[in-house]
Amino acid sequence: MQRLFQAKKNNHKLPLSQPKLISKPKPHSFRDNWKLFKKIEKNYILPQRIKSTYRDNLTAAITLPSSNRELNKQYTNYEKLLKLSEANIIEHAARRVDLFFYTLVAYYQQHCPPIQGLTKLQHGIGRVNFKGHQPMTHAAHSSFITSTVDRTILKEILLFSSLEKTQTTIQTSLLDRSHFMDSLNATVEVPVFINEFDYLLEVQHQGRNASFKILREVAKGKIDPIQGLTNFIMMLNEVFTSMGQNENIFEIQTPLTKEIKQSVVALQRYGTLINKLDVESNSVRKEYIYMLLRLTPDEITRCDADVKMRQKILMDKMFEMQNEIMTKPSAHMQVDKRQFYRSY
Repeated sequence: MQRLFQAKKNNHKLPLSQPKLISKPKPHSFRDNWKLFKKIEKNYILPQRIKSTYRDNLTAAITLPSSNRELNKQYTNYEKLLKLSEANIIEHAARRVDLFFYTLVAYYQQHCPPIQGLTKLQHGIGRVNFKGHQPMTHAAHSSFITSTVDRTILKEILLFSSLEKTQTTIQTSLLDRSHFMDSLNATVEVPVFINEFDYLLEVQHQGRNASFKILREVAKGKIDPIQGLTNFIMMLNEVFTSMGQNENIFEIQTPLTKEIKQSVVALQRYGTLINKLDVESNSVRKEYIYMLLRLTPDEITRCDADVKMRQKILMDKMFEMQNEIMTKPSAHMQVDKRQFYRSY
């Protein structure tokens, strides 16, 4: 993965005036922080989303196993397109859960509860048809959380900002310029209607808001990442159950049949829950946690033999992984900006 959070172009120079310093900052609500962040974005950071192609192979982004010519022939045949995309849809849903857990690990006990930031990166670009330039596929972010703004960092900007008159950017969260931030912005190429379905999960069903609520609780140390992951999976399970029981399933712009809609829900649910949720106990399967935290066979044996030892080992592994996330910089930080596409 790579660092794509680049400095401004020469034709977008920073203003000469400096932000006013505040000696005694007042407490800020999430809404105040969001307004401040948008002001900072407007004045100092390029708002355009930086994109890399699947061919660039900069992250673990996944494209569909089909040529442009093949897609152009069948992209309006939603049944065939869904069949072609099944593996990608399942992987897309599975990554959503994996990435959320690692985000929880990164913020665990950091005591800087984040709010939603603007998505600036996108590793992967969807395809358009040959004639009308209509989208055939979308590059869908698997993670609900693609950018964060930390309240404490915003306060530091108010107090100590001393921006140079040269090209520069502002770090807005613990994850900026990190290898992991690139992972959060990796995409999976899917049909357009899957991205529309994701919007329902994130916005209409409040998936993103619920995710940030869980993340803030973990950041404050009120719950640990494993409990946060359990809450996240249970929330998604309830949403999928509700959709399955709804006679209309869901409404999106693409005119899908009821059968295709049911298949979309089933695939997303399968990728989200398979080998992750223990239905009987309503908890995350320990084997899944062991895999995410990369436990060795010896560590697994010790975890299974003693509950207290398991708690210690898992906690040690989470802090070890947190340190890795915080200290591993983006591998492509110095990549020339001309290699990337900008969305205007």
